[in-house]
Amino acid sequence: MYFTRVDTLITYDKLFLIPLLASAVLSLRAFYQGWSPPFRFFSVFLVIACFTEWFSLAWVRWLYKTEFWEFPQSNYWLYGLYFMVGFPFLMYFLTRLSQYTLSKKIGYLLVSVYFIFSFINYFFIQTLHEINTYNLILASISFIVLAALFFRHLLNKKEIIKLSDTAEVWIAAATFIYYLGATPLNMSLHYLTINNETTALILLNITYTLNILLYTSYAIAFLCKPKILI
Repeated sequence: MYFTRVDTLITYDKLFLIPLLASAVLSLRAFYQGWSPPFRFFSVFLVIACFTEWFSLAWVRWLYKTEFWEFPQSNYWLYGLYFMVGFPFLMYFLTRLSQYTLSKKIGYLLVSVYFIFSFINYFFIQTLHEINTYNLILASISFIVLAALFFRHLLNKKEIIKLSDTAEVWIAAATFIYYLGATPLNMSLHYLTINNETTALILLNITYTLNILLYTSYAIAFLCKPKILI
């Protein structure tokens, strides 16, 4: 993901849009092949993410200003909606991975708290006119916690599982690695974009690579076998 201000402070490498589109299309297997409901929720998340990224690109280039209307070029409002509506689907998926009751209770609590807070933040605190960094940080931490709880569950399982062929492992591992690396940037993004553009761009270059790895892993996941652990 990226954010475009009117003065185009942060440029963006669009290469990750290719694996994102591929993962969104492949995820539709969860519906027409009858995968378990959590995978369908995850598919909805990917479709929302894909729409957001492609529409955001079109918005800042063409759609914000036409012969019929003119709006600010910033896409903050769109990403704010994505954080509020899309992220809970991924949280729910990660919550359903663990079989431990306590882990699921933690997951459902995080989903509920996040949705309520993200709504308040989007409309009343940071609003749709700013980067909703509070939502991004809370979601990132939640993803790391939920993925870690899944791996705890995985390590305690007695049966042998071929991890390379297990869809949910690809998704959880990619999510954990991405947000573990991207969270420091998310926590400092607002400050850096204002006070240290050079450092912000360096960190964003790392995030670009993580984005590519994230969505490539998601695409691979839907080429694997469905539902073993859920």
